[in-house]
Amino acid sequence: LGVDPAFRPCSQERIDLIRQKHRLPDRYVLFVGNPKPHKGIVQLLQAMKTISRQYNDLSLVIAGGTQVDKTRIHGLASGLGITELVKVVSGIPIDELPPLYCGAEMLAMPSLWEGFGLPLVEAMACGVPIVCSNVSSLPEVVGDAAVLVKPGDALDLAAGIATLFSSSSLQKDLRKRGISRAVTYRWENTVEATLAAYRSVI
Repeated sequence: LGVDPAFRPCSQERIDLIRQKHRLPDRYVLFVGNPKPHKGIVQLLQAMKTISRQYNDLSLVIAGGTQVDKTRIHGLASGLGITELVKVVSGIPIDELPPLYCGAEMLAMPSLWEGFGLPLVEAMACGVPIVCSNVSSLPEVVGDAAVLVKPGDALDLAAGIATLFSSSSLQKDLRKRGISRAVTYRWENTVEATLAAYRSVI
């Protein structure tokens, strides 16, 4: 897979417009995708509960899913006592995704497994730090441009998020690494690699 050229660092003006339109919190961890069980949503909510004890100004924005998913997530958040820290937005147009990424403190992808993980590449291209699981395809996609955590472990996920949130130097380093790594996922590079694979077996 490749990343659309639209995914790149955004101006503060674009970020502010999207934040106002969707009533997003000032500081948020972003999750992008369909919040199915294997995506680690339960562990992410549990991690936010743990983090809120130390950083009550950090919220969670979940972009994706249906109304049923939204109701389920709000029910889980309510049970954990963090309803006010969780925002679910659906139907985000493709042109609004880059500033949604750019406005985030980080992207969280605590999946138990993934075939690829396109949000990781989109986040890296936008210069957004990442916390993700250390299993399946995810470490291969991010390389050294993310904080890796144990899948299914809410406490380790919370520690990873807190470490990144509290370290401006780590954030800066991962932003730089991510942007550089995202270049390898440009569509022209993907096409060339795919053609090379086909030629090697013909």
